[in-house]
Amino acid sequence: MRSFGVWVVLGLLAGCSGKGTSPLVEDAGTEDGGEDGGGGRTCEGPVPTLERPSGTAHAEPLGASATEARAGQLTADDLPDDPEGLLTWRAGDWVLANDRVAVVIEDARASDGYDPFGGKLAGMAAVEDGAMVRPADYNEIILGVGRYTVVPEVVGVHESAGDEAVIRVLGTLRPIPFADDLAAAVAPQNYDDLAVAVDYSLAPGANHVEVTLHLASERVGRTRADLLLLTFQTYRMTAFAPERGFDIPDTGIPFVGFADDDATSYAIEAIDDDLSLLLEVSGAVLFRGQTFEAAGCSVSDIPLARIHVGGEGMDGLLSAMREDAGTAEREITGTVTDGEGNPAVGVRVHAESADMARYLTRATTDAEGNYRLRVDASETDVRLRAFRVGEGIVEMAAGETDVTLPRLGAISVTATGAEGALPVRVQTAPQSAPEPSIARRWGEPDRPARRTHVVFPTDGQVTLPVLPGTHRVIVSRGFEYDLFESDVTVTAGETTNVPVMLERVVDTTGVMCADYHIHTNRSPDSEDPVRFKLHSAAGDGLEIPCRSDHEWVVSWDELVQEESLNEWIFGVTSLELTTFAWGHFGVVPLEPRPSEINNGAIVWADRTPPDVFAEVRARPEEPMLIINHPRGAAISGYFSAAGYDAATGSVRNPELWDDNFGAIETFNDSSFEQSAEQVEDWFSFLRSGRRVWAVGSSDTHHVMRGSPVGYPRTCLRVGMDDPEMLRDGGAQDLVRDATAAGHFTVSGGIYVDAWARGDVQPGDEVTSAMTRESVRVRVQAAPWIDVDVLEVYVDGELAQSIPIDASTEVVRFDESIEVEGDWVVFHAKGDQDLSPAIPGRMPFGVTQPIFFVR
Repeated sequence: MRSFGVWVVLGLLAGCSGKGTSPLVEDAGTEDGGEDGGGGRTCEGPVPTLERPSGTAHAEPLGASATEARAGQLTADDLPDDPEGLLTWRAGDWVLANDRVAVVIEDARASDGYDPFGGKLAGMAAVEDGAMVRPADYNEIILGVGRYTVVPEVVGVHESAGDEAVIRVLGTLRPIPFADDLAAAVAPQNYDDLAVAVDYSLAPGANHVEVTLHLASERVGRTRADLLLLTFQTYRMTAFAPERGFDIPDTGIPFVGFADDDATSYAIEAIDDDLSLLLEVSGAVLFRGQTFEAAGCSVSDIPLARIHVGGEGMDGLLSAMREDAGTAEREITGTVTDGEGNPAVGVRVHAESADMARYLTRATTDAEGNYRLRVDASETDVRLRAFRVGEGIVEMAAGETDVTLPRLGAISVTATGAEGALPVRVQTAPQSAPEPSIARRWGEPDRPARRTHVVFPTDGQVTLPVLPGTHRVIVSRGFEYDLFESDVTVTAGETTNVPVMLERVVDTTGVMCADYHIHTNRSPDSEDPVRFKLHSAAGDGLEIPCRSDHEWVVSWDELVQEESLNEWIFGVTSLELTTFAWGHFGVVPLEPRPSEINNGAIVWADRTPPDVFAEVRARPEEPMLIINHPRGAAISGYFSAAGYDAATGSVRNPELWDDNFGAIETFNDSSFEQSAEQVEDWFSFLRSGRRVWAVGSSDTHHVMRGSPVGYPRTCLRVGMDDPEMLRDGGAQDLVRDATAAGHFTVSGGIYVDAWARGDVQPGDEVTSAMTRESVRVRVQAAPWIDVDVLEVYVDGELAQSIPIDASTEVVRFDESIEVEGDWVVFHAKGDQDLSPAIPGRMPFGVTQPIFFVR
């Protein structure tokens, strides 16, 4: 998918039309028609109105027979299990159901997610034996009339002329709050005087819901608008388009589907035109559908969209769509066996046209190694290929549907340390032959380049299937431990055992490291499940991972204990307060408020930063406010939005400015050198006399795309080394207070410590300081990490650059340095990246300032 930038967002969310015209079009024959399509004139005679929901809710909406469709409200007992806690439907929401599928529409209530108004699509599931089963991993989709969405007055069952069940959402149109500031600045056209009803209708035996828009206009002129489809779904369920697979084109999209091999899948189709992909940014994907018109002084009925609900995966969805369309299909079945003749489980079988021009469908083998694919009956020549991680791509011969995978060997790693079994990161990289290139349209999960496996066994034990040959095995545990790297030869049918002993070599007594900016798939732009994220944090040696999802407050220390990780990590609850206007902010710590929207996320729309910051500070947790990635596009970078000038300390937009924040995320998945502009911002505050701290966080969204947890990390002086001790009480306060006091250093692989007058450390001050002070500086790094130079910044200027000789010793530098100034910061770096553990990330370490008060 594509990302076209902020200005495209501004224009498109403001209400697009095919030729860039105003959404309001003059009515033929009017002489004074203007921007509002009728010169502002209202209709003569009766005002057109929309009927309120007029039907009766069924007491058992999920009990439909094969000849029925029902509509009613869900009870708590109707809601299927949600082990990951990601679904947002509730008892009291409305459901359309027949004997096959169920589609849920929110009641007229406050809504979780980005759209706060309720009355929206809330999810879908299959129906079996009168119950919803295998619910889709649905997140959020906003159907927009230009930049407007529906604010419901009432939601209920509506009478239909046939045997369809109908749920009507009746209300008014209002700008989407989180996008309105951006959109209105470019195109201020509005639809505030339009009454609206949206009908969702399901027929007996159907696998789809029809969505019809009814607009009642008091205007003389006609009203034109575009269907905009804003999805927050693609990292929870992979998006695909017909014949293009999981590589979505920009235009000519008959429908966009969302597939999950283990759950109900669904698609959204615009009725009168193909969809066009307008942009993708931070997990939000915007599509445009048809342009439609509403006549003046009347009610217009506009078929808007169709929601298709199918079986599991892409194949089940496409089959359901063919059934509803009356299109014949043929079935392809087969069996995949492994090299030992056993059923091969979890192998993906991809079907493409014989000429490779079109992607058709895919399926996954079951416990018996069997698969089933369904294609259009006209597809008589289909190319089949099988893929499973570690076994490459295996093509089936023409006309064959069974295949045997190559014989494999295995690598079995057992990692221990002085503590016993260790959570670790284990990677394998083939040396005999490169990893196969996987077509994007197949939709296979990403893996870091040249790696067959990247896994995080929490007990240090894992067995990984690989092809015969030579493989490099890399076992690591973050930056405080030595690393294991060795080439091993694997023979087909045999397991190569790799015992690993990792030594903790860096002295961090009394220090534990935090990452304040970790996303899970609760955020729309992250695909990483919460348990996987915790495993990766443990494997990479991070003690204090802070869950920081966009606009959601979700705890995870309970999961830490469920996963038996409490010996290794303490999970902190926080929030990334994510505005679409003036930046993103870390709020840490927070306690979830389950009775509130998004578990108590802070509402920012239609408010100014000073007002929002004041609410943050007033929370009973007394959270710290961190300015996340302060530079960049204004919608995500606060300093850029406010127009902060580091040279003068002035701001261009003072109405947005509030400098009562605790820290700056100066190092966002970046080193000191890569963060030069943010470092200068930090130094500018220090020069002005403000003690503002610079934290380092990963902002990790996709571990398997090379976005690791804990690079960089903020290493706090908390006086203890055992995460279990943090659970004794007040732990989140301890993390907050150590951060707020500047009692930390930042590590991107290198650990830099400093002491003045024996015990004055970073964040503290030397009182009655002499003109020159002596500061002891120690630089540590595990033997596999490069350190080349130590830099001394006095009052924000580079005062000394001290070369450090290449060495495999842990302590690379431990000497006293004479300093003359008001404050000093020490920075060490290397010029070789953190390969083989974390390729592409540069090693560095930096202290907070020590102040000298005279």
